[in-house]
Amino acid sequence: MIQRSILSHIYYSVIFLLPFVLSACGNDINKIELDRAENVMEIEDDPRECLNLLQQMNYDSITSVKLKARYGYLYARSIHKLNKRMDSDLYIRQAVEYYQTKGDSPELMKALFYYSNYLFENDWSNEAIKLVMKARQLAIKYNDDYWRGKIVELIADILEHNHNNYETIKYRYESAQYYSKAGREDNARYCYVDLAIAYDNIHEYKKSIELADSILNIAVAEKDSTLIAYCYRTEYNAQIRTKEWEKGESGLNKFLSMSKFFEPSPHDYIYKAMIHVHKNEFDSAEIILNWVSDLRMTNIERKLLYVTLRNFYKKKKDFEKALIATDSIFNINNKDVRKSFSQVIVATQRDYIDEDLTITNLRAEHQRVFIIASLIVSAIIIIFIVLIFRYRLKVKRIESEKVIEQIMAVSDELSSENMRLTAAVKEHKKQISDMEDRLEEHSKNSVNTETLFQEKWEMLNFLCNEYFEKGDTPKTRATIVSRIENELKRFQSPESMAALENAVNKYMNGVASRLREQCDFLNESAILFVILCMAGLSQRAVCLLLDLSYNYYYTKKQRIATRIEQSAVPDRDLFLSYLK
Repeated sequence: MIQRSILSHIYYSVIFLLPFVLSACGNDINKIELDRAENVMEIEDDPRECLNLLQQMNYDSITSVKLKARYGYLYARSIHKLNKRMDSDLYIRQAVEYYQTKGDSPELMKALFYYSNYLFENDWSNEAIKLVMKARQLAIKYNDDYWRGKIVELIADILEHNHNNYETIKYRYESAQYYSKAGREDNARYCYVDLAIAYDNIHEYKKSIELADSILNIAVAEKDSTLIAYCYRTEYNAQIRTKEWEKGESGLNKFLSMSKFFEPSPHDYIYKAMIHVHKNEFDSAEIILNWVSDLRMTNIERKLLYVTLRNFYKKKKDFEKALIATDSIFNINNKDVRKSFSQVIVATQRDYIDEDLTITNLRAEHQRVFIIASLIVSAIIIIFIVLIFRYRLKVKRIESEKVIEQIMAVSDELSSENMRLTAAVKEHKKQISDMEDRLEEHSKNSVNTETLFQEKWEMLNFLCNEYFEKGDTPKTRATIVSRIENELKRFQSPESMAALENAVNKYMNGVASRLREQCDFLNESAILFVILCMAGLSQRAVCLLLDLSYNYYYTKKQRIATRIEQSAVPDRDLFLSYLK
């Protein structure tokens, strides 16, 4: 019964904790995918592949608010770099809301920029300008020149779209300056061309043409085809507005010839029709105007179309159609005015909705935190109860006689094993003591062997000493010399010297072989000199066997000792001991 209760508790605990485990695993997978997408964006600079990776992910499976914010930021960034428009603000809005809860940060600055861009593209200029101005403050706070240039460029776009041309000039110039400060001269040049367009909008055509022409010279020198086309487009606008028809037509044709670098818009074809109208080429103008009328256009482009149609019909003396075109111009202007007035109301309403939504989200977040905290506390309590229950069972098992008997049996076995190990340790210590005694005896025998080996040469030493002491006596010279010469001839042969070296190795623990291996910097004569010394031969015996003068013996001995002493061979001290 108790076991069934335990299994029941475990089962419900597993069921209870399973969703949290699965959620954690899912977030780990999503984090890996987001890391991969960010790597593609940052390292490989491939926004298209980044967008593909994001679109393959299941956004609804992301439960972490932080990961959702990161997803929204990467999605908005890849869309922006591909010059596309977001279908919804869901992803980037959630990113902004998350970063706002964390306080000011570079991530919030960038998310505000992308959200502002979305609002601007969807005609929410009032909301866009508020968010982008906040982003500008953060760019100033973090001293980020590149992002300050980028953000201010968006501010200028919003102001230009809302016909605030004088303020546009101020922000266009600021954007160009900060792009240059960040080392982004390519962006700065496009900003200067946009500044030329702003001058054109306030009818300062000369400034516009001069500025566009100066950038055109740089673009031609650097062979930047896209920038060249942009400069042609800006110049021809100002030239046509100042009635420089030939220059304007030339610039427009140059621009249209570079369509693979900068795609023409309805605006450009309307100007083409305008030139045909000026030249009274009505058929060509009408073909272009009829074709353009079916295209998707902005209000500015449509107003330019109706201005051209009005001029076209006036030149053809069709005043009724010219009047219709004029009414269309007024209608567009009226819509723009109404839109400008309505923006304030819509912005106020959106502020209220956003604030209410923020409060609702905050409450939902608090509820979610409370629920999660409650679940965690419940899980801890359940685990604690299970542990207590298991502990009680363990105490009962310990108190039972069966467990006591098992413990005593194990104790007896351990005692027996301990006694066996103690005996083994004593035996081991005895073996070690015996081995130490044998090693000590072996060491003594080795010393005695070496002494006996060296004493073997006493006869040769005696003869050599006799030679030097009595060799000049006429009566004994012949006998001593004969004995010594016979002994010398026997020892001077290569076979005898090799036998001598083998004997030194055999009776002196291989010292001759170690000398040859370690002291390869000594020549054969020096090696033999040291080996003879090791064998215990006297100074005079060494001189006779190696054919050395008695006076040269000490010089040679000192040189060999010095060379060995300066080396770093392992048995240096041993070798030097035979040369003392």
